[in-house]
Amino acid sequence: MRTVLAMAMAMMVTAGMAAADDKAMTPPAVKPAKREAAKKPKASKLMGVVTAVDAAAGKLSIKTKKGGAKDFTVAADARIMRGATKATLAEVAVNDEVTVGIETLGDVVTVRRVKVRVAPAAKKTDKK
Repeated sequence: MRTVLAMAMAMMVTAGMAAADDKAMTPPAVKPAKREAAKKPKASKLMGVVTAVDAAAGKLSIKTKKGGAKDFTVAADARIMRGATKATLAEVAVNDEVTVGIETLGDVVTVRRVKVRVAPAAKKTDKK
C-alpha cells in the first residue's frame, strides 16, 4: 500500500512539474486589440452671412458674426430651410443671414443643416 501511495505521489508531482514546464514554454496568450469605439461627430452651430454659394459643387461660404470667413461642404442630404419652408442650396443667396448646423469628425467639417433667416413680413394697416 505504501508503495502504491508513493508511486501515486511521484506521478502527481511529475505531472505537476510537466504542466508547469508547458506553461513556461507556451507564450502568453495575446489579447485581441481593443476595437476603437466608433467616434461620434461633434455637432455645433455657426451664424453668419452667406458670401458665396456653389450649389452644383455643394459648397457654401459664410462670414461669421465674429468676422471670420468659413468655407463648408454641404452634405447631399442636408436639411435646408428658408424660414419655415423647405428649400434647396440653389435657393440660398449671397447676403442671406444663415445658421448652419455642422458636424466635425477629425478634420472633416460637413454642413448638415442650413436655416436661412427670413425677415418678418411687414404688417399692412388700412387707413380709411
